[in-house]
Amino acid sequence: DCEGCEWDQYLEWFEDWKATNVIVRTLLIELHKSPLPQAPDFFQKMLEMGYVIFHKELNGLNAECVEYGFVMLHEDFQK
Repeated sequence: DCEGCEWDQYLEWFEDWKATNVIVRTLLIELHKSPLPQAPDFFQKMLEMGYVIFHKELNGLNAECVEYGFVMLHEDFQK
């Protein structure tokens, strides 16, 4: 939970994971305020990288924040 930094940093995550040969199969993240155009771009990039949403939950203390769970699926499941 980086209090909004996710919108500026998520592309770096993929670069870092690739550079260090790390495979992240599950990602739990709290998204803040969903700004445009970053939010749609974020979800599109997640799909392109093989991630799908398995959980979504509104933060009960702050309606501008939503908790998401993503899991990486094998490409055969995404057809």
